[in-house]
Amino acid sequence: MLVSKNFSDLVTLTRASAAWSFSAGGVLTQAAANVPRLDYDPITRAARGLLIEEQRVNVIRNNSMVGAVAGAPGTMPTNWNVGGFAGLTRQITAVGVEDGIPYFEVRMSGTTGDTVGAFFVDPTPTVAGANGQVWSQSTFCVLVAGSLSGISIKHGLYQHDAAQAYLSTVNGPNFVPPSGGKLSAAWRSDAITANRPETAYLRYGLVASYANGATVDFTLRIGAPQFELGTFATSTILTTGAQVTRAVDSAIITDLSKIGFNPSEGTVVIGGECYNANAVQQGGSSPRLMVLYSSANSNENMSMYRSSAGNQAGASITTGGAGYPVVGPVIPSGSKFKLAFAYKSGDNALCLNGAVVNTLGQMTLPSGIDRMSIGSYGGSSGSWSGWLTSVNYIPQRAINSKLQTLTT
Repeated sequence: MLVSKNFSDLVTLTRASAAWSFSAGGVLTQAAANVPRLDYDPITRAARGLLIEEQRVNVIRNNSMVGAVAGAPGTMPTNWNVGGFAGLTRQITAVGVEDGIPYFEVRMSGTTGDTVGAFFVDPTPTVAGANGQVWSQSTFCVLVAGSLSGISIKHGLYQHDAAQAYLSTVNGPNFVPPSGGKLSAAWRSDAITANRPETAYLRYGLVASYANGATVDFTLRIGAPQFELGTFATSTILTTGAQVTRAVDSAIITDLSKIGFNPSEGTVVIGGECYNANAVQQGGSSPRLMVLYSSANSNENMSMYRSSAGNQAGASITTGGAGYPVVGPVIPSGSKFKLAFAYKSGDNALCLNGAVVNTLGQMTLPSGIDRMSIGSYGGSSGSWSGWLTSVNYIPQRAINSKLQTLTT
């Protein structure tokens, strides 16, 4: 809500693609292009807020398990295959959808004849990559039968050269899929860096390592894995036969009279929650909570953000192309918070979670402001990549003690 009005009455949200989020019932649900995503925690069902994200591509061509058929051995999803697992018998025990998450179940059993196996999402390395790139891998994964005793599960980044010859694998940390329970409660993500100069292609693998000669029997339920270029994983992007791009979310108020905007003084209070990341891939700027700006002159704006250098809460007044920032305490990764920014000539302030007020004595305020962008800078850079729970505008410079009250 903004000044006690509904989101749709004030904000124009654009996104040139469908996107996914969890409903109030805990179900992964597709939102059509240009439809805002009001996301919920799939386990607690608590509202998380408006989900704003930068553009990302899930390069896994089939994470909806199209083509999978239960049986002994059954059929893996189209494009998927298995590497390693020497000596083990594979069986597809189930294929389905749980709370909107497509999955298949695979049982591996027998006596191992090697020390590692992997479930690959493509039969050959077709994803272009390069040394030094950071790729995020994520999946929903639970143990539905058997035991993982003596077995380590991890994400693996398989590196190949220009001729698609295998070079090496960079593994993420070991993780333990929970035994039973909901898939939506068992989401795991890792950011892995390619580290070979010869790297030209990459491949995603869900890796299992174990001792040679061990007797094993385990069944995993694997749902909607994702492989995306970026230092942090984003919301699920479902695919059925080709890579899918989720476009950037852009939320803008184009008529500031609807919020009673005062160019001389005012206060913006924002509640939010950030991903476990302090940087963005798109635009290379700090994640923006809000930008008040002139559509005719980009050198005139005021913004609130989480600094990509140090994760600090921040605000900036930019006029005539010169920026005047004020920084506050750190916003911890994954935390919920409230941040207030008050502006007035010579009397500007920032307050995070009721803490000490940080001040800025900048005298000149920007001119010609006629837009408010929420969660990015007009959708062109600095996407928040997280949730916004509330945005409130007050057409007065709230006193410092009030800023502390508003953010407590």
